[in-house]
Amino acid sequence: MYASVKAVHLEVVTDLSTDAFLTALDRFVAQREIPTNIYSDCGMNYVGAARQLKLLFRNAKEQDRISSHLDCTWHFNPPATKHVFGGIWEAGIKSAKVHLKHAIGQQLLTHEEFHTWVTRIEGILNSRPITPESSDPNDLSSWKTAASSNAGGNVGYTF
Repeated sequence: MYASVKAVHLEVVTDLSTDAFLTALDRFVAQREIPTNIYSDCGMNYVGAARQLKLLFRNAKEQDRISSHLDCTWHFNPPATKHVFGGIWEAGIKSAKVHLKHAIGQQLLTHEEFHTWVTRIEGILNSRPITPESSDPNDLSSWKTAASSNAGGNVGYTF
């Protein structure tokens, strides 16, 4: 979730391991950019990933292989407080689940079919209007969507 524009980025992973998360994060960075801030709950895959990334960034800095702009700050919510601190991304997750349930129902899908539906739902969630670009209340075509916003720059991401 791009917190600044409430855009959603969904990734399908085969398990909840740290390695699976790091692979999904790699895909995210390849499609978007390196985040400056990452916000997440205290899931073990996130904690393990943060530890591995810190080692990577520290090692990379010592060896001058990766410039300092690759560093990102990881923020963990206090345990058992996702309802207090994770409201924005929890709402995005809930919306994605509702759309998945309506689209798929009880069907059994292949990995490819499921991935396609998740990508479609990401597009649906990012096409909702978030703010008007015009002050004219009758100009409905001027609504800016998360997909049309420049979600780049130094923004925070949530996982």
